[in-house]
This record gives sequence, C-alpha cells and structure tokens, in this order.
Amino acid sequence: MTIPATVSARVLANLFGVSPQTIQAYAARGVIVRQGRGSYPLAENVQRYTRHLRDAASGRGADEATSSLTDERTRLARERADEAALKNAKLRREMLPREEVLARWSTILRNVSARMRAVPSRVRAQRPHLTREDVDLIDEEIRLALTEAAENA
Repeated sequence: MTIPATVSARVLANLFGVSPQTIQAYAARGVIVRQGRGSYPLAENVQRYTRHLRDAASGRGADEATSSLTDERTRLARERADEAALKNAKLRREMLPREEVLARWSTILRNVSARMRAVPSRVRAQRPHLTREDVDLIDEEIRLALTEAAENA
C-alpha cells in the first residue's frame, strides 16, 4: 500500500477522527499545515497533530478550551482543599460560627459600655469635693467617647 504525500481535509478528518471543519480550524490556528487549496501533507500533519495532542494532554501549548479546562480543574481542586481546611479548622474549634462571635462580642461591649457609664457616679462617691458640673463633664466625655467608638466600629 502506498501512502499518499498529500490528502484532502475530508481524508485527514477521517484519519484524525474529527470533522473537516475541525481540520480547517486546526489549519487556521497553525496546529496543522495546508499545502495548496484543500490539500494537506499527510506525514507532516500526523506528526504535528500527535505533538498537539501530547502538548494538550500535558498542559503545554494547549488550545484555549483545553487550557481553560485545566484552569477550571485546578480551581476546583483548590476550592475542595479550601473547603476541607475550613471543615478541619471548625472541628478543631480554631474557627467559630459568625453568630457565636457576634453574640459574645455584643455581650462584652454592652458590659464595657455599662461600666464606663457608671464611672461618673463612682468618681462622685469617692471624691465628694467635685462639683456637680465636674461629674457631669466626666459623664459627657465618657458618653461622647462611647458614641465615637460605636460610630467608628
């Protein structure tokens, strides 16, 4: 059997197991070469096509679709690893649910606020020589500081 030097797009497509349109697209992208109108050098294109398949399989020089698929698989693997890391951190109690943290901090901040608002009356009890205006000024400054802290949180 004699192997022809050149073949048509249809013959090359049948050999590669793709459509003639795919052959034309490969030629436009430089994966394979055309020799004249509708004629393709067989031996060279078999080598070029197998090189293209090897490169695509290894992730080198892959076409955009293959590269995109590889990127998506990599992204998915990272997402799964992140999900497992978060699950493990929760099991080790290194991470707490958001609601639990918010509830605890709300309690802490309410206690701090209540204690700070009690300071003026405690100061007045310990320092009876302070005037009512002095104690009111202390109270005003504490309330102002608490308000500013709440607004900047």
